[in-house]
This record gives sequence, C-alpha cells and structure tokens, in this order.
Amino acid sequence: MNRSRRKILILLISIASASMLYAGRDANLEPATPTHWYIGGFAGINSNSHTGTYGLYDDNRPCCTFNSGSGVGVVLGVKAFIPLTERISFEPRVVFEGRGGTLKGSAYEQSIRGQNNQVELASYQDELVTTLPYLCVDALADYIVIPKYGLYVCAGFSMGMAISTSYTQYENILGPADVTYVNSGLTRQEVNSAKLPDFQSFQFGVRFGLGANIHLKNKLYLSPEVLYTIPFTSYSSNAGTAWKSTQLQPTLGICFQL
Repeated sequence: MNRSRRKILILLISIASASMLYAGRDANLEPATPTHWYIGGFAGINSNSHTGTYGLYDDNRPCCTFNSGSGVGVVLGVKAFIPLTERISFEPRVVFEGRGGTLKGSAYEQSIRGQNNQVELASYQDELVTTLPYLCVDALADYIVIPKYGLYVCAGFSMGMAISTSYTQYENILGPADVTYVNSGLTRQEVNSAKLPDFQSFQFGVRFGLGANIHLKNKLYLSPEVLYTIPFTSYSSNAGTAWKSTQLQPTLGICFQL
C-alpha cells in the first residue's frame, strides 16, 4: 500500500473512532433518527492498488512476471438503507466497478545493433494493462454516529464477478534514449492481447468506511461515501502467486426517502 493510500486509511479509522466517541454522549441531547427506507444511485471512482505477482506463460514456460501496480476505474451503482433500529441500518449495494490497472515487470537487458552497427545493451520492461470490470453485490451494516448530519460508519462483505478478463501486454524501451522500434519510431509497442489465463473471476472481500445522508429538500438526500476494500481472494489460481488488489472508493449519490 503506498504512502498516500495509507494516510487516507488511517484518516478513515481516526474519523470513525472519533465519531464513536461522539456517539457515546447522551443520546437524549440529539434528535431521534427517523426509521425510513432510502434508495438511490451513486457514482465515483476506484483507486486500485495491485500487489503480488502474476505470470504469463508460453508453452507452460513463464515468459513474463508482473509485480505491483495501480490504476483508476469508474464506479456506478444503486444502494438502499433499510432501518433495523434508530441507529443501525442494513445497506445492500449493487455495484459496477473497474478494478484494473497497469502491472509492471522487472527491467531486463538485450543486445542490439546501435549506431555504426555496434553491439550495445538496451533496457526493456513489460507492462500488463487491464480494466477488470466487475459486478459486485455488497452487504453492509451502518451505524449512525451523528444523526443531525446523517453521518455513519459502515462495514460488511462484498462479492464480485469479473465481466471481462482481457488484457494487453506492452514492451517498453527504457534506454538508451535514442533507441526506438523500427516500425513505429516509438519506445512502446503492443506484444499481445488476450484473456488473462488461470484467472479467478469470483472475488470476495470486506469493505468498511464512512458515509452520510445529508438532507437537501423534501425527501431528497445527498449521499457521499468513502469505502476501502480488502480482498480475501487472489486473482490468480496458480499456486505460489498472490495477485490481489485493494480499492479506495469515494462515491457521491442521491437518495430518496420512501
């Protein structure tokens, strides 16, 4: 997990802890939370952090191994808030989200013919680029910590299935600076495009975070939410690999009181 994502995660936990302390005050000082149902849609982004390794094979022999990477995907979904008590709600969600990113391999060197037909070493690096669109079903439990502002903390489980597992592999020339591919004059070229082999499409993990239902007018509410997802399953079915991705998911939605 990179430093910025770690800071955001620590901030989420700190806010949740402070909110729980605030909730410990005398509840009689705060207005009761109406036990209404809410339903609406939301949109946002997935900030994906990929860790572990993933290998591509040629005739059962490893040809490329990719390591950690990152990416950003779109998030679209619908959710509902079903009250169980004045402070606790069940929040089911159906979400389309992009979990893709760019995974980089280790740099390597090959001999080439440079200027004046002289042999020299060129540095290369492979990339695996994938969008990994997922359809997910979430089951979250919300606890309202500040009823006046509709602020809640939430946690629960998420199950998802990949809609597509396609990828594109690229080869990049890192150096020398004046070396390019003959056909294009660029330092990057596509090597292969196919479906990810030995890929586990089903994913299971836990989500937790913060949200709010802010009253706008009549029965209309603004519903911002920030969730963090920790996976329990790996994308790869190969033994010895552990390619996973965590997601930081800020969204903004509109909910209607039923």
